[in-house]
Amino acid sequence: MRERELVSSAYREETVDVQLDDGRKVQALAYVVDRAHWQYCGTLSHEDQARIIAQARGGKGPNRDYLWQTAQHLTQLGIADPDLDHLSVRVRDIVDNGLA
Repeated sequence: MRERELVSSAYREETVDVQLDDGRKVQALAYVVDRAHWQYCGTLSHEDQARIIAQARGGKGPNRDYLWQTAQHLTQLGIADPDLDHLSVRVRDIVDNGLA
């Protein structure tokens, strides 16, 4: 994960406290975005994010594939992320309609 997530200083590796479904509290390794980093784009609208993701490509392939795989895996794990799901659907619409 370090090799994949820490390719730039846009993310920091942190140990965070999390609560499991059974109520236990444990520490977990997490990669947290540095909102002060020049690559941070969290202020973009969802539509702008979708357009960029639909066209962008990184060293490991199209960003849209990473988005779709992440959204699918979270769904399989029973983890709800409405924003990510909406973004995934919008990127699919852009790609399927030849707008990317």
